[in-house]
Amino acid sequence: MNIIDWLGHQFLKEDLNTFFAYFCLLSIFILIGKILRVKLKILQHFFIPASIVGGFTGLICGPYILGAIFPGTDGSFISFLNNIRVGFSTFPARFIDVVFATMFIGIALPSINKMKKLGSRQFAFATIIGEPMQQVIGALLVVFLLKPFFNVDLTFATFAAIGFCGGHGTAGGMADTFRNGYPGINWSFPEGADLLMTSATVGILVASIVGIILINIGAKKGYCKRLVKPEELPDEIRVGVIPVEKTYSIAKATVSPESIEPFAFHVALVFIAMLFGYIIDDFLKILGIFLSSSTGINVLATALDAVPTFPLTMIGGVILQILLNYIGISTIIDRNTIERIQGVALDFLVVSAIASISIPVVINYFIPFSILIIAVAAYTVFATWLIAPRILTGAWFEKSIVEFGMQTGVTAMGLCLLRIVDPGFKTEALESFGIKQLAYEPLFGGGFITALSPLIILTAGPFWFCVIMLSFPLIFITIGLFSGWFHKKDLVF
Repeated sequence: MNIIDWLGHQFLKEDLNTFFAYFCLLSIFILIGKILRVKLKILQHFFIPASIVGGFTGLICGPYILGAIFPGTDGSFISFLNNIRVGFSTFPARFIDVVFATMFIGIALPSINKMKKLGSRQFAFATIIGEPMQQVIGALLVVFLLKPFFNVDLTFATFAAIGFCGGHGTAGGMADTFRNGYPGINWSFPEGADLLMTSATVGILVASIVGIILINIGAKKGYCKRLVKPEELPDEIRVGVIPVEKTYSIAKATVSPESIEPFAFHVALVFIAMLFGYIIDDFLKILGIFLSSSTGINVLATALDAVPTFPLTMIGGVILQILLNYIGISTIIDRNTIERIQGVALDFLVVSAIASISIPVVINYFIPFSILIIAVAAYTVFATWLIAPRILTGAWFEKSIVEFGMQTGVTAMGLCLLRIVDPGFKTEALESFGIKQLAYEPLFGGGFITALSPLIILTAGPFWFCVIMLSFPLIFITIGLFSGWFHKKDLVF
């Protein structure tokens, strides 16, 4: 047996051994990504996550680069690498279930009054600069430019929003939808899965590179209250390795190891939340069939069958938290442990998502994709810069930069940028953002509206799609006008 046959035997079987073989390979990519993050100053300066670097390492080691250099006999090595790439593409859809299942486990919900006080303006700001308007811009571009001149699929309009604030998790969770299509409407767009992953990757770069530029401008203009220069950040943040004297515990035990391993207990909770989500998914499918047969409206079955599992596992986590609160044992949940589980899933998700990108698809759609991404990114930058000082109060710059990071490169990038302008999180920006996320995430940034956006534009059409998406910022603009949220501010340029 030669090396190709042996490797193929390890990676191409549909069994548990294959699953662990892929994990071994992904772990190598993550380790390489971490080493490169520690060694390369450019990665440290822009806070590029090790998982992103590891993902590009996997992409380089795939069929389109390494395989092109060493194709093997009759292309056997390219074929082998492509099979691994396809295998990687199946991981994000499951990892994102874990990420979303952990969102509300172990979280104490704030009071309604506190949510209104700290989260209302932030939520309004998010709808104006973020996903709803990103979707509208995408739809307008597709209708008036990209479809007439490049004949792109109608769902192309959703790619920037899904990839930017949804990130690799949402992109990976929706990849199967694009590959398999929606039942009952005769549609699929397999290339969309690769473009979603690419959009999420570009979003991370926009958040990090443009975010640093915005911070530097804000610092020069005196908008930052507690700024630390990126080069002055401690090594544990900039390089990513914590000195021995500064190491800390990442979790605490809430159950006795003699009865059950604390980490295993929390993992079990997460998978129970996922189970609740899968049960809800089956229920929705059955409900859709029943409603369609009783009303004659077939789109109901399509819509309920089209809901991805990841927002449902988030609901499963909420249900689990409510049950634990009801029986009085929610105190045995350690939120830090839950976040570690979430982080593990997210890192492996990002690596597998980037490593599975089809480079030929990206090249084929390069021009229309670039137009979409540049237009949406430009809107998000300028809207953030112009609107933030006119609606946010207090530490408005800190609140705006964390929102910008999230709306272009997911929550983790937003928090990374916030840590630069607000070390130690001493302003109310983090609390305001966190409270807003409790209401925002179920809808956008990977929530239900994000997940259903391709189906909405396919069934309702671009006009009503724009109307639906525009309704969110318009509602909050109206509320803001009557509530006195908007105030004068000198131009910041």
